[in-house]
Amino acid sequence: MMRPGYIVWLNYVRLLQFHPDKSHPIPRYPGFISAVPPDLSLSSSVCGCVYLALRIRYAGNPGGTVSFQPGANLFYFLDPGNWFRTEGTYGVALPKGLSAVMMLMIAGAAAIGWGRLPAAFRQHVWVALAINVPLFLLFAAAGEARNLSMLYPSLLGLLAMAMMVWMNAAAPSPEGGERA
Repeated sequence: MMRPGYIVWLNYVRLLQFHPDKSHPIPRYPGFISAVPPDLSLSSSVCGCVYLALRIRYAGNPGGTVSFQPGANLFYFLDPGNWFRTEGTYGVALPKGLSAVMMLMIAGAAAIGWGRLPAAFRQHVWVALAINVPLFLLFAAAGEARNLSMLYPSLLGLLAMAMMVWMNAAAPSPEGGERA
């Protein structure tokens, strides 16, 4: 059975694999076998082909790299209605990505999982927040949660640690009964 820490590490490695700045060291996972698993090499090849196809397809598109929108997110978050609106995702009405419901869910996962998160991932959270949040507030379209993508590995780690706590609490005790 794979440990959640390995899954988070593997996701982090895949995230950095196609990052344009190759100066990032790929962290060693404790106990990781030095041989590359076939799953990693196959999925890396598929990711590389898709990445190359997308780069070729959209290479000549007009438009700027960023759109300077100072204050757009600030005004978005100051409007209380935006905290409780929904959006249609594949025909299903769900809370927006940066709604009060989602923020409470993320805060709950962070409160439970933060202490169990490895120190390297806690450091990643702080670095990603320091880089991503100012860029998000300056350049992102109002309310676009996908612009916080540098925080996805951290969120995945927090969710994995919170799920471990939940699964351990729900597991039957050694005496055969349910735990309280």
